[in-house]
Amino acid sequence: MRYIQLFVLASILTFIYGCTIRNYTVNDTPEKRMVPPVPDMYDQMPMTETSRADQLNYRLPDGYILKIRVKNNARESIAETVDGFSIVLNPEGFYEYTIQDDQGLPQPTGIIARNPEDRTSEDWRILNSIP
Repeated sequence: MRYIQLFVLASILTFIYGCTIRNYTVNDTPEKRMVPPVPDMYDQMPMTETSRADQLNYRLPDGYILKIRVKNNARESIAETVDGFSIVLNPEGFYEYTIQDDQGLPQPTGIIARNPEDRTSEDWRILNSIP
């Protein structure tokens, strides 16, 4: 379920980001440039603010702004902190750091992700122990 939530969030973020900075080509018509209507359910999802081409500012439920990167390929969407730690969205709307299980799948650690400058020494100790 968490992977589906992460995939849906990453897809929405990618869509929003692509619509706001898309470079149109000569063959584009006004019809191709129209943004499809967004269902009402997305109005209740957390909002992001784009600050750089590869970075999003994600507002956590406690008001903290987490800087994340979302990478997409044909099979999956991956969210990570700006310094490369993998993260997943938990059911409460917070991003948590992940570790890989025996099958190589990301599993949440229960530790809420923070920007590098805001991490505690305990956060750094745990993150440095992740292989």
